[in-house]
Amino acid sequence: MPAGFAFGLPVGLTFMGTAWSEPVLLRLAYAYERVSGVRRPPGYRPADVGF
Repeated sequence: MPAGFAFGLPVGLTFMGTAWSEPVLLRLAYAYERVSGVRRPPGYRPADVGF
């Protein structure tokens, strides 16, 4: 999940748990994403058409 940016490049954060702990991990990741506010929507550049 997004954790911020370093030198203009995205840095990620990984949540890990034991087997069958996915519901807890998803809740933690969602809460972190809402509180941190580091996620930026992706930017799109126009395609380079070489005609």
